[in-house]
Amino acid sequence: EAAQHAREAEARMAELTRAQAELQGRMGSIAEVFGSRQAELTKALSDRLDGMSSRLGQSITEQTKSTHENLAKLQERLAVIDTAQNNIQSLAGQVVQLQQILSNKQTRGAFGQSRMERSSPTACRTRPMNFRRRSPMAAGPTVWSRCPMMHHLW
Repeated sequence: EAAQHAREAEARMAELTRAQAELQGRMGSIAEVFGSRQAELTKALSDRLDGMSSRLGQSITEQTKSTHENLAKLQERLAVIDTAQNNIQSLAGQVVQLQQILSNKQTRGAFGQSRMERSSPTACRTRPMNFRRRSPMAAGPTVWSRCPMMHHLW
């Protein structure tokens, strides 16, 4: 009976050893499969990340280029606005000067006379215009002019 008991224990031990070896083989296969799957997954994720990084880099480059172009256009527009503002300020100063000239009778008369003298040579091309100045004490216009071609205009 002890011998049979020993044989049964030995048979169980052999069965357990065989089952353990089988389990170790299966575990090794499973570890191998998981290892290859993990490598495939790692490669797929790496490829996707590389693709996304490339697209993201390209998009950032395009956006940067677009931003620089827009800033250059904005700078051009601001330069045009600055020029226009300077022109407006200059014109405003000239309007103030003209207003000051026109508010005083003497300076208004001198201004009108100088404009007339400047425009007369163009109007009277065949013969020059004659200007006569009156004395400050005399009555009447300060300047008397005669343009043979345009006597009916004055």
